[in-house]
Amino acid sequence: MHQCRYPVLCLLAIATVFFVCASLVHARPIPGTLRAVTYTVEPGDSLWAIARRFDCRVSDLRVLNDCKSDLIRPGQVLFVPRLTYTVAQGDCLSTIAHKYGTNVRDLKAANGLESDLIRAGQVLLLPSYIKPRISRVSEDGLLIRSISEEELDLLVRLVHAEAAGESYIGKVAVAASVLNRVDSPDYPNTITDVIYQVVGDSGYQYTPVANGRINQPGDAEAAMAVEAALAGWDPTGGATGFYNPRFTNDTWVRSRKVVAVIDNHVFFI
Repeated sequence: MHQCRYPVLCLLAIATVFFVCASLVHARPIPGTLRAVTYTVEPGDSLWAIARRFDCRVSDLRVLNDCKSDLIRPGQVLFVPRLTYTVAQGDCLSTIAHKYGTNVRDLKAANGLESDLIRAGQVLLLPSYIKPRISRVSEDGLLIRSISEEELDLLVRLVHAEAAGESYIGKVAVAASVLNRVDSPDYPNTITDVIYQVVGDSGYQYTPVANGRINQPGDAEAAMAVEAALAGWDPTGGATGFYNPRFTNDTWVRSRKVVAVIDNHVFFI
């Protein structure tokens, strides 16, 4: 199995960066945080045209803005399912790229940057393949998902136990799949209940719960990956589960629809 490859934003992203800078609205950027992009509708705009400019889907625009129809009006402010990152003191392009599973080249292309110089407070547009969790956005665009300290620690421990040997993006993917289960009507609606769910006679959903590794503390990278997933990044595109094909012959998981292969894990819905 190999890790999914992501497209590079080239001439299209560079050509649109001036449009982006002119049209985005940023509500009190907070250094080190992710926000959904907000866009002010201009005369002649349509949802289709906006989706094309920001490399997203019309259906996501509808959901994110609770649109009852495709009618929009000039001056209307829409959330766009793209993410911005506000540069914090001490950040550089390489650390930001590592944190969100991209690379310096794509970050520079997405923002039309000709050098690696950035400054604290600067707002960067993340590449379009870093998809936000479209239903999780506050009125001012801040992507925050509130969970208790106990559930945060539990999710960090699970990610560490399940993905200690995986890449950073693989860790984010594991965390995101758990959150997708919480959001799904087919699974329990809390992180704790999802992680400790027992199904029939087969035992726990997650191997680390069965073998006790869930009780070992997580590490800094697992914590960072969980924070990225909570902020809205889902590298899997909506997966609700995963497995390592080398270690399972479970017919149910292997019958599920595969949505991503990242490192040694197959992610499914």
